[in-house]
Amino acid sequence: MADSACGDVQTPSRRVLLEESMKTSLKMELKHRDHGQPTRNRRSLLLESLKRDITRLQSFQKRVSEKLTASANPEAYLEMTNSSSTKSPPSPSSSWEEVDSTVESGAELGAGEYFMDVFVGNPPRHFLLIIDTGSDLTWLQCKPCKACFDQSGPVFDPSQSTSFKIIPCNAAACDLVVHDECRDNSSKTSPKTCKYFYWYGDSSRTSGDLALESLSVSLSDHPSSLEIRDMVIGCGHSNKGLFQGAGGLLGLGQGALSFPSQLRSSPIGQSFSYCLVDRTNNLSVSSAISFGAGFALSRHFDQMRFTPFVRTNNSVETFYYLGIQGIKIDQELLPIPAERFAIAPNGSGGTIIDSGTTLTYLNRDAYRAVESAFLARISYPRADPFDILGICYNATGRTAVPFPTLSIVFQNGAELDLPQENYFIQPDPQEAKHCLAILPTDGMSIIGNFQQQNIHFLYDVQHARLGFANTDCSAL
Repeated sequence: MADSACGDVQTPSRRVLLEESMKTSLKMELKHRDHGQPTRNRRSLLLESLKRDITRLQSFQKRVSEKLTASANPEAYLEMTNSSSTKSPPSPSSSWEEVDSTVESGAELGAGEYFMDVFVGNPPRHFLLIIDTGSDLTWLQCKPCKACFDQSGPVFDPSQSTSFKIIPCNAAACDLVVHDECRDNSSKTSPKTCKYFYWYGDSSRTSGDLALESLSVSLSDHPSSLEIRDMVIGCGHSNKGLFQGAGGLLGLGQGALSFPSQLRSSPIGQSFSYCLVDRTNNLSVSSAISFGAGFALSRHFDQMRFTPFVRTNNSVETFYYLGIQGIKIDQELLPIPAERFAIAPNGSGGTIIDSGTTLTYLNRDAYRAVESAFLARISYPRADPFDILGICYNATGRTAVPFPTLSIVFQNGAELDLPQENYFIQPDPQEAKHCLAILPTDGMSIIGNFQQQNIHFLYDVQHARLGFANTDCSAL
């Protein structure tokens, strides 16, 4: 995308300083990315998403394994990771009460994730970042690039930003990441640059310099922009993986380096919410995302059901774990022991909600129960599997294709009723094949973004709970 797309943001009269923000609550509207690129067909998009999901699950399992190491040898793990559970990065300048924005499906860029428009640096430059509740660090590809994947628009050039500041090894924020160059410098008296390395799967990673930078976003219904100064970000000089079209990633996890955690001292860091439109059928419609309580409170707070986040001493601090009692098919609770969804005493297993994983993955025993329930209730003729989606049906000649209902029952009794479009997918809209968009896993269970469509989710970090309300997200 051309730099002129963010020209208005660079004008001083268009920039609202943070100390003025207490005067009003602002809804933020970000520019849409360039829709001129050809749309990839749904079949290839789904195949790419499945491929990325596999590497993502592998990376999650690696992080759980690191936690298991911590349980077995806490002192060695602390030395290895400089655990950030009790530390916080420098707080960026922020006193906003609410910030609303839009999120766009990655379908047009050939990706199964959702993107947020962010302006980085001073003067601000426009980038598309994947929103990811399963990771913490916000990072983007940076010049000079030792290795960079293709992205929409130019790579960020820190030499062109007056607000970019490298974080040295002896800074407190460097304790939140791990790199040999800084770890070997035990006295931390050297101004050597703080390096980071994040691994997301067999083919997905980023490494580079930890830095402080300004993030800006334009605002809808208001002739202004929001600038958040001195955010800790990763400036990635070596990046590889399935981040199709994106310039980087916006970390929304619970760790100290995540976007909401760095803003925890301000109202906009206390909660965030999003409502994801159908990424394959509504490509021209934006999804909504909000930081702060205003968007959720004004829309669906009275209709929301809540369930608490779950955490144990051995759980990975980044993830949003949920306590699940079971799954209902056609309002019948399946015979799945609740411990199949729970975090084991050693920290393995558990169930998380994740915006960066496409489909839902269930513990293998739970999946078999769901599979059996659908097979027993569906009378449509079976169709050949689509890639790793094994349960597929042929609905040729039918104008309506009803399937049994599916609900997730949480430990506190709250129920999440999934729309049918969220758990049966047509890999090719030109064909009458419908496949179950749920797969088995031997690791933790994950509720992916396909199952989150047309449901308004509120991550109430302050009260450690998840709120949800079914709605038409395209109408927000």
